[in-house]
Amino acid sequence: MIAYYLFSGKSRYFEFPFWAGFIGLVWFLPQAYGGYKNLHVLPEEYYTRCMLFAALCTLALCVGYVQGARKSNIPTLMHSYDQTPMYKGLTILCLLGFFFQYKLQVLPEEMLKSSLWSGATVKYLFLSGMFTIGFTGLFIMYLCERRLFNTRYVLLIPCIILLLAPVLLAGRRGSTMYLIAFTLFPLWFVRRWAIPRIWIGVGLLVGMLLLNAIGLYRSAMEISDGRPFVERIKLAAQQDYVEANQELLDKPGVEFENYIYRMAACEKLGAYDYGLFHWNIFVFNYVPAQFVGRTVKQGLMIDFVSASEAGRKVFGFQGAGGATQTGYTDAFSSFGYLGFIKFWILGWVMGALYRHAMMGYFLPQLMYAFGLRSAMESITHSTNEGLVKVWVYFFIFAFVPLYCSKLSPTGPARLDQR
Repeated sequence: MIAYYLFSGKSRYFEFPFWAGFIGLVWFLPQAYGGYKNLHVLPEEYYTRCMLFAALCTLALCVGYVQGARKSNIPTLMHSYDQTPMYKGLTILCLLGFFFQYKLQVLPEEMLKSSLWSGATVKYLFLSGMFTIGFTGLFIMYLCERRLFNTRYVLLIPCIILLLAPVLLAGRRGSTMYLIAFTLFPLWFVRRWAIPRIWIGVGLLVGMLLLNAIGLYRSAMEISDGRPFVERIKLAAQQDYVEANQELLDKPGVEFENYIYRMAACEKLGAYDYGLFHWNIFVFNYVPAQFVGRTVKQGLMIDFVSASEAGRKVFGFQGAGGATQTGYTDAFSSFGYLGFIKFWILGWVMGALYRHAMMGYFLPQLMYAFGLRSAMESITHSTNEGLVKVWVYFFIFAFVPLYCSKLSPTGPARLDQR
């Protein structure tokens, strides 16, 4: 997938299968190789089944993407939007996002360092993210103006600083992906500006070294002995990232262990949730117990044996704290070997968005850039990230400016100047 989308055509590395292949290569396969070297500590026979199912999901994702990118024609994605109300709505999202970022940062330090965030911390974190929607939409509008200097878009400067800070200061992988998606992809969709392939190749190599050894970078940047930023950057550059990656190859990755134990347990118990997993997460995330009461909220959730519960019942497997269980796990725990359909749907959605984004329509350009990170997290975390969670979040905050700015779906205009 990486080779095909990197070399088969002009700038095809902006397409989702390239990024999905990147995650598979630098994140999943090293953990799987460590598992192969330690088969004696894993459930018998299930290593092969896990790898075959992961391959099936990857193939389904790619097939779904190709079908969505070639055959989809969705009128909802082809609306034009009035620029003035859209600009106002996106600006308000940015400003509100700044406000809640500030509220988050002034919380007591013990609340921010707690391993289990709750209450005001979760609320402010949830609301602060709306600035990312505002920034991406404003950046697309700025590129459509085709003017280098435009005071209307000066708000983009603090937005970029806010995106850069967690990348440089904390080495956040998710924030790095946000920065790439929110800047490079709009440049490609609107202006057809692309990074040369050689730099993409360099980025792949750097990503392979850093993705699984990012803790070394973070430890260097978090030194609090008064060293200037440049000195900490130099210290981070001197870390032995190769050795850290070698250590990963010598033992099963904790996420891969979660995957193999829980997949094996679900098959042994026949414990499948048939997609109800997504409903329970939706209720947990978006139904406020403060308003409806905990009893009502709990009553909305459906009881079934989750993958983590199955792992505890069959193998007594708890899993490492803070580790994800991969999207392959919840795909299998929903429909068994037919769970690849989740990845086919994910691929089709991203393919349809890319097709319409390349046609010049504003909404799919915004959705593709905003949803790319979550689509990749459907592999590393769970399929709920790219199939449900990101779109619920997107439309909670983007619905009002989109609805108030919508014009008729006729005509080629994407952002009308009236």
